[in-house]
Amino acid sequence: AGQGHILSYDRNGNRISDESWGTAVVPEYSQNTDALGVPTGDPYLAGYTTHTGVITTWYGYDSLNRLSTVSTGAYGQQQTGTVQKVVPQVDESGNPALDESGNPITNTVTMPVYSEVALDQSHAVTLDVRRYDGANRVVSSGPVNLPPNGTGVASGTIVSSGNTG
Repeated sequence: AGQGHILSYDRNGNRISDESWGTAVVPEYSQNTDALGVPTGDPYLAGYTTHTGVITTWYGYDSLNRLSTVSTGAYGQQQTGTVQKVVPQVDESGNPALDESGNPITNTVTMPVYSEVALDQSHAVTLDVRRYDGANRVVSSGPVNLPPNGTGVASGTIVSSGNTG
């Protein structure tokens, strides 16, 4: 399972995406939900994690058809259902609460079930931004900013958050 690459190209023959099986450091997004599990607000960056599975790398090009950005995919948690669980009540001391007959008192609670989903390119981490001079030479290559929580390192490469396209 999971060998090889699925490559996509634009009309100019430039590689625009590469999907492969592997492990990579990816941004992880989350989203708040209301009591019914309905998403509220926009997804937000929750942190970075390693992900094993399909990894997508996107390539961007400038108006002169030169490679300008390299980004890697992001993953998030999406509510996919609910499950009911029986939860024992406890007293102030942390002991199981009992009814008059000595039986444990329980509550049934509904909990959301989340699954990991791949997010689109707008949530990707930009690994490399290239700038060129008038002679089409690369004058800078690397990330343009760092993750909000400091530096992130993936295979010796500093990663940046957001899409700088």
